[in-house]
Amino acid sequence: MTTSTTSRARSRAPLVAALVAASYFVAALAAIFSGRIPPRARYDQLLYHEPVIRGFLKAWPTFDFYDYLSATTPGYHLLLATVARLFSASTTALQITSAVIGAALVGTVAAACMARTTAGRAVAFTAPVACSLYVFISAAWLLPDNLAWLGVTLILLSSLRTTFSTRCAAVGSLLLVALVLTRQIHLWAAAPLWAAAFLRPAHPDDIPASTLADTIRSHFPTRLARTFTALAFTLPAFILIALFARLWGGLTPPRFHLQYASINTASVPFFLAVFGVLSCFFLPTLLPRLLELTQNRRRLTLVVIATFLAAVVPPTNFDYYAGRRTGLWNVVQKLPVIAGHTSPLILVLAILGGLALAAWLTAFDLRRRIILLVALAGFWSAQAASVELWQRYVEPFALILLAIFASQAAGLRTPNPDAPARSVLFRRAEMAFPLALAVAFAALNIRSLINAPLIADGPPGIRAADDASDTPAPTEVVVPPKAKRGLWW
Repeated sequence: MTTSTTSRARSRAPLVAALVAASYFVAALAAIFSGRIPPRARYDQLLYHEPVIRGFLKAWPTFDFYDYLSATTPGYHLLLATVARLFSASTTALQITSAVIGAALVGTVAAACMARTTAGRAVAFTAPVACSLYVFISAAWLLPDNLAWLGVTLILLSSLRTTFSTRCAAVGSLLLVALVLTRQIHLWAAAPLWAAAFLRPAHPDDIPASTLADTIRSHFPTRLARTFTALAFTLPAFILIALFARLWGGLTPPRFHLQYASINTASVPFFLAVFGVLSCFFLPTLLPRLLELTQNRRRLTLVVIATFLAAVVPPTNFDYYAGRRTGLWNVVQKLPVIAGHTSPLILVLAILGGLALAAWLTAFDLRRRIILLVALAGFWSAQAASVELWQRYVEPFALILLAIFASQAAGLRTPNPDAPARSVLFRRAEMAFPLALAVAFAALNIRSLINAPLIADGPPGIRAADDASDTPAPTEVVVPPKAKRGLWW
């Protein structure tokens, strides 16, 4: 964008973001006041999250974090219990609070896109995030996902700032504490803060280095000192998780130990496969970047080889009890398998996702490229630490990244008022493709709501219809009391 266009876009960013958030809030309210609840939300809200919220409200303020019906840390539930105590304890009031959180997430993504491109593109690139089945369900009903994704988004945007300062590190550390208090698995978000501190220019007028080796060598002592400062700022989040782990005897409350007792090595290929599919809906924006990538044969070959190996080494076949179920895994189930454990669909889509990721990253300078790769490595590692590798754990992050990537790539092109009609059509296609994805997502939401039972019908059975496991459900687990404990000790 030109300087004047960028200035106008930035001045309108708060207004556009507020309008997007307000529109989303109204849509969530419509779902809330329908009185219906989709099956997944019904299961999680009525059996797990709402009982936790009401349990904390009943015990206020002497909370017991040792045993409660959520596999996550209790931040979201404490927040809603506070709302229930101060304002209203009705289920509708709690769901409205959840809708505010969802609107804040969508508005934040829209504002981040507005800082990089035009308002029309920003809205189009944000729309798939807003309409994603997993994001909308968490906005209209009582699920903690959106509060965690909001924290992840704010930390990532803070890490990508050009002027990443000690103040940014301090704010990032506070966000990190709030984030891991909501979902402990997102402790990985400390990694981009460390990378941002290390890669921060030593002086504002420094010329960015062209290679990673040059970046590391330049002002290395200063970079190392800043990294240790960032490490110190993020230490409270690690201490908080250590306290919960000590209380629980693991990384989840005791009744969830059996469910999350193993790892899942397919986190990288599954994320790349989902990312590859979703990137197809941003193809007009991605295509120039892909063409640029193909000109570097060496880099192109390395990306293909790396993603091929990442997709053939771990098992990527459908396995309900190994956590490879829901979403794309359900499509994998219907297709043949190679060598007993490799899904050809995941293999092809992972290579596509690896190429798309490499192409998107060319829109960023070296510093931001490294920060984003560090963030992805942290996210993949965290996902691998849990056996449950469900679509809802990766799709929102993939869509948030795509919104930022696409707005960054589109913002690099200078608009030309004298451009031929072909360029005008190209710009319209940039918005039409992600909007088509958003419409498809919205249709899934509407379909799930039309066929959904009423909240008044009460909770479902404690097991999913296709769960034939002998492992007891978390609600069936009897947890022995732990003597002499306070909040964490």
